[in-house]
Amino acid sequence: MFYKKIWAVLRKDFLEAKRNVLLLMLILLLPVAFGFVTGAFKERTPVYTPLLIVPQNENVTENDLLLVCQIANYSTTPEIEYNRTLAMNRLMREEAYFIVTIPDGVSNRGKTGEGNVIWVYVDSSITPVAEVSGYVVDAIDAWTKSYGYEGNVWLKRIGKRQNPFIYFIPGIFILLICIVGFLIIPMGVSKDRWVMERIMISTKTPLSLILFGRLLYAVFLVMVQFAVLNITEYALGAPTQLDPRVIAIIVLTTLALTSIGLFTVIITKFRDAGKHVNALLMGVVIIFSGIVYPVGFLPDMLRHMAELFPVYYSAVLMRCFMFKDMDYALVGDYVLIVVAFAVISILLMFLSTRRIRAA
Repeated sequence: MFYKKIWAVLRKDFLEAKRNVLLLMLILLLPVAFGFVTGAFKERTPVYTPLLIVPQNENVTENDLLLVCQIANYSTTPEIEYNRTLAMNRLMREEAYFIVTIPDGVSNRGKTGEGNVIWVYVDSSITPVAEVSGYVVDAIDAWTKSYGYEGNVWLKRIGKRQNPFIYFIPGIFILLICIVGFLIIPMGVSKDRWVMERIMISTKTPLSLILFGRLLYAVFLVMVQFAVLNITEYALGAPTQLDPRVIAIIVLTTLALTSIGLFTVIITKFRDAGKHVNALLMGVVIIFSGIVYPVGFLPDMLRHMAELFPVYYSAVLMRCFMFKDMDYALVGDYVLIVVAFAVISILLMFLSTRRIRAA
């Protein structure tokens, strides 16, 4: 009898989960994504790690470059880049995680040119990458020695090294923005639907103006979180850099994600389906956008998928402005992507209000 009651309860839960197909998909996608993440480290260095090979001088031959490229291919995903400045810019933009500069003569069994040193550059501010940089140096050193190279392989760190937790702050902040934009604000609007309708009738206030107020409220909530985080870190002696550019990226991302959340609620006519879609959207953004994990450690398909999400560029920009003090010129295209994302999302939200007026 007891088992029958338990089975009846479980059967009810299973049927309820079956109705919420979108949430069920989210439950299934989460372990798959984390499986990819943990599986990336089955070797000491993820084999998908993007690495640039750059000649140190004009005497470096194509054979030198191809040899080191072949060697690096055992533990990373190498690419030859002939322009040193462009390579450094790509490193700062997180398009590559390592740069290997090689002297001439590497392919001539030890007859290398001046310097006789292969340099491996890494951005210290990307903490998870910096942690495995020693493995990359060891791998390149071992393989070049096996090919007869008699020089050294040295590591050179660029930028200020960050605490591992500090690196994840941009991702954590975007996670908080997702909670505000996809859950808190849209759910509040759904619950207050009848109140909003009375306000619209009695005061002749347009729905678009009410939604604009919700956007401002979302920004306020996120800014409160940002302030609390900075006050806490300041009290603990580890303050985060308060760069106006970081605040601008946070505001733009908040406006974009909240607008999408409200757009979903409106086009689903404030029904429960809107909540489920927003929950799914939040899960997809968190899992596949690379906001809390270096996407270069993931397979090419997942890395390119992350680059399709504008919030990926939000996270990169926040790290660039918080840890590297980069100039707008180096990441201007990233800024434009985030701005365009915010503008398009807001326009979609306001255009969706026509659906309510027509109903």
